[in-house]
Amino acid sequence: MLGTDFPYRHFYPARARAVQMDRRPEALGRRTRLDRALVGDVRSTIKALLPRLSGAKDRRFLDAAKRHYAAARAGLDDLAIPRPGDKRIHPQ
Repeated sequence: MLGTDFPYRHFYPARARAVQMDRRPEALGRRTRLDRALVGDVRSTIKALLPRLSGAKDRRFLDAAKRHYAAARAGLDDLAIPRPGDKRIHPQ
């Protein structure tokens, strides 16, 4: 993940390795144990790295996360639909 300090750690794969890059060294490792900590700018670094990366072949985690998100989103969307007779104001 880029541009984050690792919220929602409980959603990560069991053996996930964490590399964090931040311009502010004091932010490194604030929320999770890091395998690598780098001080720098994400935009310029990823621009230099992207041409050197190959795509992942194992999509199991990504596909499972997308299914989970779709199911959770459907439940939230259902809550946003006003029901007949329900006088409450929905923030959505």
